[in-house]
Order: sequence, then structure tokens, then C-alpha cells
Amino acid sequence: MMAALAEHAQWVAEEVSTRCPAESPEHWDALPPPVRREQLARSIRALGYTPNAQNIQALLENPSTPWTVGPDARLVQDGCGVVRVVVPSPRKPPRVDGVEITLDLGAAPSPQRVAELEFHWRRHPMAASTAGGVTGIERFDADAVGERIILRHWRPGDRFHPIGLKGSMKLQDWFVNQKTPQTMRHDLWLATDAEGRIFWIQGQRISENHKLTPATTRVLEWWITPNKKGPTSEG
Repeated sequence: MMAALAEHAQWVAEEVSTRCPAESPEHWDALPPPVRREQLARSIRALGYTPNAQNIQALLENPSTPWTVGPDARLVQDGCGVVRVVVPSPRKPPRVDGVEITLDLGAAPSPQRVAELEFHWRRHPMAASTAGGVTGIERFDADAVGERIILRHWRPGDRFHPIGLKGSMKLQDWFVNQKTPQTMRHDLWLATDAEGRIFWIQGQRISENHKLTPATTRVLEWWITPNKKGPTSEG
């Protein structure tokens, strides 16, 4: 038994020495699994890390998916059996600010440039024609929104009543349900009415409390476009 194991290990070592790294992903996939595992183990050791069954199997099954080996490094396999270290880019810290931009819809000219975006709006009677040729327009009950709105970012404790749902929910839970990446959540713009109720979230659903109804007499059309003059400072 021991002799057979030793013979097998010797065969694997020789195969790794003569056939690895592979010339192409096709050659790599054709190698016997024990040979590929040993090649990955050697490649991981050469980088100063300790191979184990878990990271070897992960790199074997998902060559393009980085495997985390520490807070500052991940391992990735090139598809031919060579493992390299990938240092992740510094993560952008979550936006935590008190930026509030107040817009008086009756007095302020449209559009208003804020950071990388231009915010546009138009109000008209319910029966009037709507803005044509514009994509991404959201329409609200203008009187429910009111004369003054506030643009800001997500804050702890924010709640939102999505259109079509029976009640409000934590904005954090909404983001989770919508699978909004954590790295994006603090960068999205929100619009609230003067009472602080969120009626619009950038790229997401509108509010039930501000939707058009049979009783609506005035419509607020709201849309955003890239800031053609370049980003501006917030606030």
C-alpha cells in the first residue's frame, strides 16, 4: 500500500515537472486531477501561502474567481495552472455626509447641476402634454411632493414606501431586496419632500405616497442626465 502511494506521488511529481504549467487552458483541462492539484499547490507555496484542499479546489473549479487569502491579497489562477496574487483596489469608503441640497421647484431654474448629474423637472396640469423625447422620466403628484424638495444621500434610519407595497420599510432592507451593491448605496441620490418623506431614489422605484392618482390635478415630471459641464462640488 505504502509503495503504491509513493509510486503514485512520484508519478504526479514527474507529470507536474514535465507538463506544467500547461500550454493552454485546453491542455490544462486535459491533465489528470491529481496533477492539476499538485501544480496549484506548488504555485501557491511559491507565492508564500499555504495550500489547502479548500483553496486548491476553489482555484481548480473557478480559475477566474479570486480566492481571498488575507485582507490585502487574493489568489487567482490563469487557466493554465499558474497562480498569481491579486491586490484588490482600495475600497471606496461609504459616503457618510450631511449634504442637503434644497430645490424650490417654483423659483429655481431647471436643470440644477449637482455633482455628476443634472436634475430636471417640469410641472403641468394633469391633462397637459408631457415632455417628449426624454427617457427616464418619473411622474409624481406635484401637490403631494410640494414646492420644496431636498436632495441628499442615504442615512441610517431612512424609510421608504415603494409604490405598490402596503407600507413603508427600512431603506436598507429595500436595497438588500433589490440586490443594490453595498458600494453603490451611499452614492445614490434621494429626493424627499419638505416633510422628509422619500419620493424618489436614483434608478429605483418611486414612492406610493407621491404617485399619480385619479385625484391628481398637477403632474411633476422629474428626470436626470449626466452633467455636461463635468462634476461640481456638492452643497
